[in-house]
This record gives sequence, structure tokens and C-alpha cells, in this order.
Amino acid sequence: MALKFAAKLADLVEDEPLGVTIGEQHIALYLLNDEVHATHNVCTRQFALLSEGYMEDGCIECPLHQGRFDIRTARRAGGSRRGLHRSLMRTIAERRT
Repeated sequence: MALKFAAKLADLVEDEPLGVTIGEQHIALYLLNDEVHATHNVCTRQFALLSEGYMEDGCIECPLHQGRFDIRTARRAGGSRRGLHRSLMRTIAERRT
């Protein structure tokens, strides 16, 4: 699988999701406790962009129906309904001088 650029680490803000599109994939990026996580950016129930939702306690909340998903596991928080697809992501830090 080829690496694709998603965003600069400096573009990510703690507890503020960032929506990006790579090819035809809509991805939400999250910075949580200095770790980057990624899921698909589309809610599996209401098809809303999760990057427009509210992030709290390690979960992203759908802006339409307030369903919550754990950004670390992509599972639905507090329920057995379908979770999100986790995006495969490798973080590469490059030091520039």
C-alpha cells in the first residue's frame, strides 16, 4: 500500500477533528494525548461528516444524531451497533533543519 499525505502534524489540534480527503476516501484525523488516530469521516447511521462533530473523552459525536464513537477503536461507544471503519495510517515524523 502506497503512503499518501493526509496532513501536517501542525494542522492537528487536540480535541478538534480534521476532515481530509485522500482520493475518494473521506477520513477524520484526531489528535488525542499527542497520538494521531484516523477513522472514516462518515457516520455509519446518519452519513454526516464526523469531523463536524464534537470530540470529548476520546470519542467523536455525530453532529446529527449524537451517536458517539471511540476514536481509538472506531467502535460505537456504549452500544453494540455498527462502528466506524478505522483508517490504516502510519505516522511519519520528519525532522527538518
